Amino acid sequence: MEDPTIFHEHNGDPPDDGQCDGQEMMEQRGEEGNNRQSLEFLNGVRGSPSPHLRRRIWNALSRIKVQINFPWLIAGDFNAIANNEECSNPNNPGNHRNADFKNWIFNEALFDLGFSGPKFTWRRGKEEGTFKGARLDRVLCSLDWLDVVKTTKVSHLPAVGSDHCPLLIDLDTKENRHTNSFLFQGAWMNHHSFIQLVSNNWNGDLSVWQNKDAMAAKFKQWNITMFGNIHHRKNRLLHRLEGIQKLLDHARHAGIIKLERKIRQEIEDTLQQEEIF
Repeated sequence: MEDPTIFHEHNGDPPDDGQCDGQEMMEQRGEEGNNRQSLEFLNGVRGSPSPHLRRRIWNALSRIKVQINFPWLIAGDFNAIANNEECSNPNNPGNHRNADFKNWIFNEALFDLGFSGPKFTWRRGKEEGTFKGARLDRVLCSLDWLDVVKTTKVSHLPAVGSDHCPLLIDLDTKENRHTNSFLFQGAWMNHHSFIQLVSNNWNGDLSVWQNKDAMAAKFKQWNITMFGNIHHRKNRLLHRLEGIQKLLDHARHAGIIKLERKIRQEIEDTLQQEEIF
């Protein structure tokens, strides 16, 4: 379990035909070592906006019916909240329709793994008067999961091209190792000064192989001073967006909503450059 697992919900509500409600993605993981076997179950859920269809999920997703006898992790868009503080309007009379969800969590003895990042995982509305937000996406686990996987961490990543934010489930806290290897970025070729950079620094008397080290050094320096590293720029924008979306959990005036749209567009442009890379 070395790689993080990402669930990302797309724009719009889940289909209200009940088809997705009976489809739980289940993965059984086996790991042998030290003369013992460790098994974990992972379920991905996407709840219907219809309360009675959601009730069918809660009835079907029980450890007894699904025959789960191992540590259990269940994550996704439940389309329900566990308490009134998890939405932008705690006094909404419709919140009482989440009672079945709360009872299911209690009956299955599931533990909410919490999160870091913005509180709301779903947002809608581009103006102050139409803004809505709620924590519809979450990660739950059985108590025996905590005994086996003690370092599970959940992050609400910034929402960019969706009204839901992605959930990052990190099952491995090892620090990433970075190397100093050179990687050519295809997006460089779209920059107006790229051709001039190559023309000024390419030595026609040398072979391609002989030019490569000198050009790599030039590209690295130019990337820092002129082009700007795509990944660093993306990460800076994502951090800004995360801060803005956290602010939207508490203050939803027009200026902040407008700024969030602007940062989202900048991220979209940067992601397009990253795809070229």
